[in-house]
Amino acid sequence: MEKIKVIIPTHIHHCAQLITGFLMLREQGWDIELVNRADDRHFAYHGLPCLFAEYRGKTLFYDVWDGYQDPPDMLKAMEVCDFYFKRSFSPEKNHEIFGDHAKKVYPLGFNYYVTHRKNPVGSYCNHNSVFSQPFLPVRQTAPESRPLPAFRYWPQAVSPPRRLRSCPAA
Repeated sequence: MEKIKVIIPTHIHHCAQLITGFLMLREQGWDIELVNRADDRHFAYHGLPCLFAEYRGKTLFYDVWDGYQDPPDMLKAMEVCDFYFKRSFSPEKNHEIFGDHAKKVYPLGFNYYVTHRKNPVGSYCNHNSVFSQPFLPVRQTAPESRPLPAFRYWPQAVSPPRRLRSCPAA
């Protein structure tokens, strides 16, 4: 299997779910290399709320900004990536900021906090933070509800994995 190199330029918690996904792929046998550049002040993208992945000669850029606060850095990333995944996606804003490059921009999706015991950006939370509190299962209210698979959202030393219930099917 070909290697996926993931470059982490920041400690911001918005990247935690992306890194968690790559760590879970690694546990399933994918060849994932995590390169933590968050403390490298000489790295061109140091501190930006983003993530890079290099796979099969292509560069994927994951932008986790809430909106479009920093067009110069967004444009800088656009120049080096083949695919740009944008949280807070807006086709109009993409065209306004990126022009012809807007065709490389895809929606990233909803941001939520989830982490992994080996996640380098998940370690900033202390045991008294909101992220260390257990999630409570939603009461099953309809027969078409089904449990989601158990997953670990925090190291086992803090709390065991929880089984969450899904919402009723629409």
